[in-house]
Amino acid sequence: MKLPLPFLEKKGDAEFYLALILQNEKVTSIIFEKIGSAIKYISHDEEEFKNTIEDAESEEFLTVLDKVITSAETSLPSNVETHKTLFGLKENWIEDGKIKKEYLEKLKKASDELVLDPIGFMVFSESIINLIQKEEGAPVTAVLADIGKKYITVSLVKAGKVLETKTSEIHQSPSYTVDTLLKHFQTPEVMPSRVILLAPEEEEL
Repeated sequence: MKLPLPFLEKKGDAEFYLALILQNEKVTSIIFEKIGSAIKYISHDEEEFKNTIEDAESEEFLTVLDKVITSAETSLPSNVETHKTLFGLKENWIEDGKIKKEYLEKLKKASDELVLDPIGFMVFSESIINLIQKEEGAPVTAVLADIGKKYITVSLVKAGKVLETKTSEIHQSPSYTVDTLLKHFQTPEVMPSRVILLAPEEEEL
């Protein structure tokens, strides 16, 4: 994760921060409070795109972000707004540890329009893997399947590293689509037996 976050070391009054998690079909906003080194969750909200984030024109992208931020901020005191923002980004938005130019320009425009102060970014799939590794105490080897309403993103993870990621519209069923995507992976090795699902209806899947 690309998280140079020295603000976590500071001490002082309460400060509020915003995280924006950008996925295929939706944006999730999370507001948290920092007092000293303590971090407290405040609220979150979600807003969907008409189709996908990649298809969204500039106006739709800004509108969706504005709605999800405004909704999450309703839990804050009336005189408080969040400006310092951490972005959670898709794997294909990053290249060589940096945000690709076309997406960087998109995020800069959104930050200017919505008065956001970016403080860092993380790759969404990497953050999930890091969290699991922290909880389990060992590097993760698994297939990570992020399942939306219409699209699925599958990542191959070996020893805590994301080796390859592919996205597809759902065909027939989520399980069929995951299986089909895995057959197109370029990594010539046996697939992990473990599958980690990121989905709202995990029990059914």
